Amino acid sequence: MKLVLKSVIIFTFSLPGINAFSSECSNNIQGNITEAPPDIVSTLNSISKTFCLKQKERGNEWRHITITGIQRSPKKQASYIMNCLSKNGCSIYKNQAAIAEYKNIKNVTKEKIESKIINQIERNCYISKHLSSRAVDLATNNRPKPEVTLLVNIILNTEYENNGNKYNPVVVDKNHGKGAHLHVNFKPYGFDPVTCPLQ
Repeated sequence: MKLVLKSVIIFTFSLPGINAFSSECSNNIQGNITEAPPDIVSTLNSISKTFCLKQKERGNEWRHITITGIQRSPKKQASYIMNCLSKNGCSIYKNQAAIAEYKNIKNVTKEKIESKIINQIERNCYISKHLSSRAVDLATNNRPKPEVTLLVNIILNTEYENNGNKYNPVVVDKNHGKGAHLHVNFKPYGFDPVTCPLQ
């Protein structure tokens, strides 16, 4: 992607509270954003700023988004799978073709699941978009529901571009792992999220 910079003349007006208002809502993301691809980084910054400004207008104290997860290793994913297999059979995952492969492992262990996940990735099969850094978890623990709803609406209505195509994030409200959070998927994924090719 070629970045073209243009000279722009900006006129600023000194109004009470404006500088502090803008400063508070710029680059205010909490958590590690460095694992995210450039299109996701810019989208999250836009979401965070818009959310902060809206919350500021409403007099609400929660004015930032907190990232709790982006990139996930096969080893860490295996721990999630091992846990959910023992609880509900991993019904929360859309790619049940991938889940079926874990269920077919004899004398299943976390190490065997990790090995299977690595094998699946080699076949362009991903049980989680975190494995390809196309998903981000945003903490919502103990946050008021109306404010979480506001954040969800902002996310859903934030448009971004990738390789000339325009997309909007996909949001799934979850409550597992580190607690209540928004699981946000960013297309394009580069794979079919509901199938598991054999080769």
